[in-house]
Amino acid sequence: MVLILSFGGTIERMLEYFAWTMLGVVFLFLISVNVAFVPAAHWWRTFVGFFLFSGLPQPIDWSLIGAFAATAGSGGMGNLTVTNWVRDKGFGMGKLVGAIPSAVGGHHVALSHVGKVFRAEGDNLTRWRDWLRYVHLDQIWIWGLFCFFGMYLNVNLATAIIPHGTDLQGLAAGAYQAHYLRQIWPGFWFLTLFNGFQLFKFLANMAGVVLAIAGVQIVRVNRRFLPRALRPALWREGGVLLCSAFYAYFAFYAIRAFFQTLR
Repeated sequence: MVLILSFGGTIERMLEYFAWTMLGVVFLFLISVNVAFVPAAHWWRTFVGFFLFSGLPQPIDWSLIGAFAATAGSGGMGNLTVTNWVRDKGFGMGKLVGAIPSAVGGHHVALSHVGKVFRAEGDNLTRWRDWLRYVHLDQIWIWGLFCFFGMYLNVNLATAIIPHGTDLQGLAAGAYQAHYLRQIWPGFWFLTLFNGFQLFKFLANMAGVVLAIAGVQIVRVNRRFLPRALRPALWREGGVLLCSAFYAYFAFYAIRAFFQTLR
């Protein structure tokens, strides 16, 4: 990653190229193996299953539940750094604060570490609301929709090739799929694991810890530095704090379970 971001003029440009390449590889692989190995009738059953709830198995593995919840946390942790890409791309006020140049081939660009502030009035507020509409479009119809599609393809493949009732714990889910596809072509073993089927419970919950802290920090920074007219609505701030409490709750159980295994 360090080598990739060392070239390209600005870090945001190479980060964008790398992200699009990774996205293309992952989705091309998932779509290909789903089309090749999942019966057509199973696709609909998987989709309906997302809206059915049959309870949790007993005993409950809280660290596994936390890892499941923090899978989104892992993506959220990445989004905390991707906001730098929004700035370097020049969106909104980003065009006034500069960009981070790459180590090789980059141009010297003055980067403001304190940002730029606009007057919260008149046309500025109108443009601000326009930008918020772009944010909603990106988060709901692009990010949210593709997140669901990615989860759907993973679940669709797993439930099609793994016999119902199979005991899968820890990394077994990813290993089982990799072993199954390896029988068809040895190269699928690496591709399956590379595309992230395995669950790293402890690392995933560490991402949840980061989001638990970040949610509180974001609300604090917004309330301290943003003009009142630009602050999110109270229900949005409450939602962010609830997310922090949500991730903190599961992270607590995961960390406790981890240390109990060390005894």
